[in-house]
Amino acid sequence: MTCLAQGQGHGEPQLSCYTANLVALLSELRPGAYEFFAASIRLAIRPDGPDGRIAFSHHERVDLLDGRELGYGHARRWADARDALRDELLRSGQVIAVAHSALLPWAPVTPEGSGVPHWIRLLDEREDGWLVEDRFDALLPHGAQQPFLGRLDDEQIRRIMTPVARKRPEVRLRDRLALGREVPPPDDGDYSWLAFMPSASPDQNAGRAAAADEAWIEDPAEVCAVLAQRLAADPALLEAHLEDLWAASRHQRFRLRSPAVRALVGEAAADQTAAAWDELPVALRFAAESARRGRTRPGVVRQVFARLADSPWAVASVVCS
Repeated sequence: MTCLAQGQGHGEPQLSCYTANLVALLSELRPGAYEFFAASIRLAIRPDGPDGRIAFSHHERVDLLDGRELGYGHARRWADARDALRDELLRSGQVIAVAHSALLPWAPVTPEGSGVPHWIRLLDEREDGWLVEDRFDALLPHGAQQPFLGRLDDEQIRRIMTPVARKRPEVRLRDRLALGREVPPPDDGDYSWLAFMPSASPDQNAGRAAAADEAWIEDPAEVCAVLAQRLAADPALLEAHLEDLWAASRHQRFRLRSPAVRALVGEAAADQTAAAWDELPVALRFAAESARRGRTRPGVVRQVFARLADSPWAVASVVCS
């Protein structure tokens, strides 16, 4: 593996491993992609997900471009997946590949069985390998993960794209909603990637969004109330959704750095809301770790959501929608 650049941060905003690489891809195709993404951010929940899980939608779809939209491609055999990746590179000049977070050479070592899907970008392929970029930059529970740009050979790409086995229900939901709205996910056990395909007509897209919205809770006060009630009462559910709420915190803080939001709600209100979002994953992780030791802390969970509900989040959510 030849590392061309690592740990430089690219000056990019800190988003989730999905959105950091999604918006990087879109920035090559859409002027002002980061500002457009900031305007798309929301937090909507559907509390009746499968296996008792909560579904999270972090943003509206931002990948509808020139009559195309992203969708999952997948294949059971690596040879078929490799051919499809090459085809998408020729068509689009780049492709998001779904990797295994525990198998990335630039990621911190994690406990066995804790890996989850992780998006990376493939930018080209030559005789000396595939050019891989990962814009994700975060301090994780098991160490820091920094952005990466380097070449991997065919066998290394095959290895890091090893499908995550036995995905947990919340991870399946995350994959299904990774583009903001529900898209058919890849089959478990398949190599997978994201490819552009013809999009539905504007009328079909509008109808699809309207039908989907009927099942979602998006009002900030109601979102906070439902999450506080569900997560305070169920430590296992809290544990399952720590990553979803960590991602929500990152997205909302990114939104609150948007000049449009700061101009409309004021610097002080934006900073107050950002502080409440910054506290959220810290408090929830503390509550989850305490529950693992046998001491549940429902009051901590309720208190951090109450603070968020009392922040100017509702105003900040309206001005960019």
